[in-house]
Amino acid sequence: MGKTRVDIPGKGLIEFEGVALPEGAKYFDAAPFYEALPEDIRSWVLDLRYAWGRERKAPSSLVIRSCDELESCIYADRETLFTELRGIFTPDNPAEVCQEWLTAIQTMRKCAERQDACTWTVLPTDSEVAYFLAQMIALVQDMEKAQRASAFPPGFIENILTATEAEQIRFIVQTADALSS
Repeated sequence: MGKTRVDIPGKGLIEFEGVALPEGAKYFDAAPFYEALPEDIRSWVLDLRYAWGRERKAPSSLVIRSCDELESCIYADRETLFTELRGIFTPDNPAEVCQEWLTAIQTMRKCAERQDACTWTVLPTDSEVAYFLAQMIALVQDMEKAQRASAFPPGFIENILTATEAEQIRFIVQTADALSS
């Protein structure tokens, strides 16, 4: 049985070592060659995309190997890649997506070549914290109903709704992690 990930798809850009990557960097997993990538690179690609409200970290050796593999796949058969991407992205310009991917790869590789490990995050945009907080509370409450048991102590929901944004983000991320297996 495979691992289940509960990930949060934030709207913000990936901040990789303090540098904002192009929007397209969040969609390497949409590439037609994604499933053929080694498992550790596929996992890294998902960690790259789903870093909402949390700092992710990976050894630079993995970042460089992943960038090399992604770049190689992008250049391997561009016509086929462009044809397949036309059905995925709008506007219908796969060259723009590939250029964003290549720009992101170049940026990440430069960062990874200067240090032993790289960190990144996706910063929450306006109203995302409130939205994901409501989603997580509703999800846990639905699970409570199904299991006929209470997951929240008395007064918890009221407290988390009035907590600082940092505490709310921590709750959201910890709940997503707890639901992952």
